[in-house]
Amino acid sequence: MPFVASDGEDPELQAEAKSLTLKWLEDPGAVDADLVDGVLGVAAANGNRALFDSFHEGAKKSKERRDRRHFLSAIGSFRDSAIEKDALAIFLSDEFDAREATVLLFSGLQREWNRQLVWDFLKANYDGIVARLPREATGILPFFGAFFCDEPHRRDVETSFQGRVKKLPGGPRNLAESLEAISLCSALKDVQQPSVRAFLEKY
Repeated sequence: MPFVASDGEDPELQAEAKSLTLKWLEDPGAVDADLVDGVLGVAAANGNRALFDSFHEGAKKSKERRDRRHFLSAIGSFRDSAIEKDALAIFLSDEFDAREATVLLFSGLQREWNRQLVWDFLKANYDGIVARLPREATGILPFFGAFFCDEPHRRDVETSFQGRVKKLPGGPRNLAESLEAISLCSALKDVQQPSVRAFLEKY
């Protein structure tokens, strides 16, 4: 449903997600716990600065780790690039534990419209991101590249971690897995894309 609402741009589902989000902000029990991330993510993808501010304040005030995660995940889902740049800047601040705040980055990477923005943020702020994370958590950084699905990005990911990956716990192995995931996705896309395109052109 989140895919149809956001990528499919279904206006009724988008409106329902916004309505449910506003109810959840007033009463966390108004939305089933398993649906919260999807609902908030759709609302954020089509949301404005006011909604971003509500999520940001909610995350700062929340005493429940689960709710902070919901908020931070949604904060990483806005389509507006100006809003999303402000969202990414939150990670470099000391507002939240960096281990919790990584969900903000991974959420952005999962959204096609934010993926390049987050990747550029990682490359531009690599030293600051490493400094924010506990050393044992820095090993996840190569996985940031695994969300891509083309050979140019594979080369970029590999180049970006050259000279860096050996300093990360498990870094070489994690980078190898990330590069393999990109190659497999790219190969699958090359095989499947023609038939998918031919099918869709019938409608």
